[in-house]
Amino acid sequence: MRLTFGADRFAALATDCYTVGSDWCPIDPGTVRGVHTVWIERDAAKAIAAAAKKDRVPRSRAPYDSDGRGRGTFAYFPGDALVYTPHLEGAEVSAQDKTNRVGPRMTPAGVVAPDRLWDACEELFEVLDDRPAHPPDVITLNPDYLGRLAKVETPGKELRVASFLMRDPDRQILVKIGTRFMGAVMAVDPEVPLENGAASQDQLW
Repeated sequence: MRLTFGADRFAALATDCYTVGSDWCPIDPGTVRGVHTVWIERDAAKAIAAAAKKDRVPRSRAPYDSDGRGRGTFAYFPGDALVYTPHLEGAEVSAQDKTNRVGPRMTPAGVVAPDRLWDACEELFEVLDDRPAHPPDVITLNPDYLGRLAKVETPGKELRVASFLMRDPDRQILVKIGTRFMGAVMAVDPEVPLENGAASQDQLW
């Protein structure tokens, strides 16, 4: 996962090469000078997210200007760690900084260096979100990948629905949830389940 801290927002970009997701949230203006990026592993990201979700207290215990939900803070030590400190409840969580310290990885598209992978993810969003859509009649998906979208959260009371933009039955599908999250899910070649299992073509519909 790549996290980017800018002047007014905090953004996250993550992928396993079969699905990719991008989300952001505003931060207090003036708390960050310049733009900083850090790469962390999935388990570390999950630990930080879990700590952030628990950073809340009953309204009776909340500070005067709070609704009981904390506003955690990050401290970034380049080359060392990213540290998340809850505001109201819980212990701080640290994640090792993996920036530029991860070698090339095998992906569905071949061997890719992580820094190039982040560029490829951003380019993919630009392509999927810009061209006119030509929805196919049938598209084959791995339901496990779709299940990941159920974990996406929207800020406040924003309507939580997913929009799918399908362009080609053998390509990626653009997914938008709320006003911030954007993701992409890899489509499955419909011949693959037939080659690796006993299902008939008719059973796929």
